[in-house]
Amino acid sequence: DRKEQALLFLNRRGYHTTILCTGCEEPLTCRDCDIPMTFYKAPGHLLCHYCGRTSAPPARCPACGHTCIRFTGFGTELVEHAARSLFPHARVARMDSEAMKARDAHVDLFSKIRSREIDILVGTQMAAKGLDFPGITLIGVVAADTSLLIPDFRSAERTFQLVTQVAGRSGRGAKEGRVLVQTYSPDHYAYQAALGHDYEGFAEKELVHRREARYPPFGSLLRIVIQGEDEKAVRERSGVIAEALGMGAASLGITMLGPSPCPLSRIKRLFRYHIVFRADHGRDLEELIPRGERLLSSTKRIQVLIDRDPTSMM
Repeated sequence: DRKEQALLFLNRRGYHTTILCTGCEEPLTCRDCDIPMTFYKAPGHLLCHYCGRTSAPPARCPACGHTCIRFTGFGTELVEHAARSLFPHARVARMDSEAMKARDAHVDLFSKIRSREIDILVGTQMAAKGLDFPGITLIGVVAADTSLLIPDFRSAERTFQLVTQVAGRSGRGAKEGRVLVQTYSPDHYAYQAALGHDYEGFAEKELVHRREARYPPFGSLLRIVIQGEDEKAVRERSGVIAEALGMGAASLGITMLGPSPCPLSRIKRLFRYHIVFRADHGRDLEELIPRGERLLSSTKRIQVLIDRDPTSMM
């Protein structure tokens, strides 16, 4: 009745994000990646977001043969379906990379939003990046903890950035906006600062944790990723590199973590291990690298990737 619009934000695509066997409780993962497959209802298939592999939903568990397969978790496709069911008279649209594949899809969607032909927009980060829709006065951030719980020391920073960014889409016109965040940790400083657009407040608290752990900007990191199709060869090469650099790291006061499987342990048939070095000064890491220069070279079977102050630990 008020002729205003709403944005439901969820940075996960698909309908169901986990397919689980109720017999052995194993999730269905991509055969080329150690990544759970995502179910898309519209085409009715499973999709790996890392390698693009698609497959039909199985009738039986590939691991144990059990016939009870449970679809759980939710993405933007399911949220769109729920919005249509709960608000049958509302005009609902979805904005994510799957829905925007057609040529000029963005242009058509933006035009409909501006002309108030859409009441509820469901979108991923694609819908949060610098777009100016004066009619959107209500933002709902769904399952905000998804980014906060990622095993990466930058997860709080990314959550703050994301919520701040999407919250900025609300109330850009003459009418005041409102932002609702779905979270199990409403008192977390990342959310409190984001909703108040308080960068300085967030930085003050985040930097305390960074200083205690000697993470950037109070230290430097070096991440070495070893990957290849033969897991045994990757594991052995990781051990050799760690042994060669470990003593030098200790003598320079550098902390070595690993080797261990990466959080995303297999992508596109490549098994992935990593070793992380943490130092107070970047020059110490520069002195360490030449000590294992020969071992840090890639071969046909094994790739070795060196990342200084990585933006992701996955």
